[in-house]
This record gives sequence, structure tokens and C-alpha cells, in this order.
Amino acid sequence: LATTGRPTEAEPLYREALAIADQARQPALLWSVQGNLADFYAAQSQRPLAIFFGKQAVNTLQSVRQHLADAEQTTQQAFLKSKEIYYKHLADLLIAEGRLPEAQQVLEMLKEQEYFEFVRRDAADDPRRTQAGYNAFEAEQLQVYEAGSRDLARLGAEYQALLALEETTPLSAAQQARLEALLPELDAAKLQFNAALQQLLT
Repeated sequence: LATTGRPTEAEPLYREALAIADQARQPALLWSVQGNLADFYAAQSQRPLAIFFGKQAVNTLQSVRQHLADAEQTTQQAFLKSKEIYYKHLADLLIAEGRLPEAQQVLEMLKEQEYFEFVRRDAADDPRRTQAGYNAFEAEQLQVYEAGSRDLARLGAEYQALLALEETTPLSAAQQARLEALLPELDAAKLQFNAALQQLLT
């Protein structure tokens, strides 16, 4: 829809996808939706929002890279290679805004681990552990976003845990009641999340 001249129809769908991803707390889904939002707002010439969601996507990926730090080198390299488009797109957006130091920081994250170990040897400079920083405008957006998503993520995690438990063992009466009670609570949390997104996007 975003590429067929119908952005007003696409935006609510992206918001819904973001709410689902935030509730599920699955990194692969989250960075994909965040990256799609960055693309969407870039296409709408809303570069500040595109950069915000681009940074969100990159930081989600960076969190995964930290968890992969002890994996085989080939695994780390394959993961980064398959996701480098997120980093390069964000860097392009930052360059277009004249924010060259930030773009350089993002591109530094793409450096291979062997290069880091050879020339730096300082854990603080490990490209896997770097996070894209936020300017004042983005930090304010992040605060709104996190406030809106906090309950959704917490309730979503509780709901998923009960569903997983239900697959292996019968739920107690209290657990079943809690599972049912979570549905309206999740609906309310989604409304709160959407309200936060609306505030962020206006």
C-alpha cells in the first residue's frame, strides 16, 4: 500500500504490526517492522521519523549481535551480512540530513569482528555492542514510545508464557482465569500503545 500511492491506508497497518511485534518481543519481527516503518516514513519524506525507526531497527539488531558474541565467527558474519541493509539505509538517511558523525557511527558497526580484534582490542569499541545514539528530539520520541509500549510488552510476555504452559500441562483454575482476563487488558494496552504512537507521529 505504501508503494501504490495509498500511504494513509498503509500507516495504520504498520502501527498494528508494530503493536504485535512489541507485544511478542520477538527481535526478528521487531527489527523487520521497525525497518519497514523507517522505509515508509522515508518514502513519505518524513526523514526525522524514518531516522528514529531506523535507529530502533539497528539497535534491536545490535542487541541480537551482543547475544551472538560467543557464537562461531561464521555465524556472526552471516547474520551481520544478511542485515547490513538496515545499517546502510539508516546511514544514508543520516547523511542526507547532514548528520555525518552519526552516519559514521552506524557504518562502524558493520566492521568485521576480526578487524576490531586486530586494531582495537577495547571492549568499549566493540562494534557488536554499540548502540545508535538519539538526539534530543529522538530521545523525547523514545520516551513516549517506551511509555506506551511498557504495559503491552509486559502483558504480552505474561500471555505468551501462559499459552506456552497450556501446551504442556493443564492450567489451574487461577491460571485459566488470568489467561482470560489478559485479553481485555491487552486490548487496553494496545489502545494505549496506539495513542502513544499517535502522539509520537504528530
